[in-house]
Amino acid sequence: MPRGTGRATNPLTGQTDSGGGHTASTEDEARRQAEALADAMGITFYVVRNGAGDFSPVQQPADGCEIIATVAPPASVHETPHFDRE
Repeated sequence: MPRGTGRATNPLTGQTDSGGGHTASTEDEARRQAEALADAMGITFYVVRNGAGDFSPVQQPADGCEIIATVAPPASVHETPHFDRE
């Protein structure tokens, strides 16, 4: 699986770390959060799983995190967010 570079930035807390910030309880919850954030902010988010198995929506995946999905913002307000499976 591709690995990100840099440290993970949690968009919900603003913390930069590799797993100590807020995590979603399930992959589906992390996807919903990433979708909402991508739509609201107009930027791409990643759903990642850290070494402890926790899921999070992040802007920059940390080294050692598995990228589960890439959530791109809609191209216009009339489109829905798109999930790309890694």
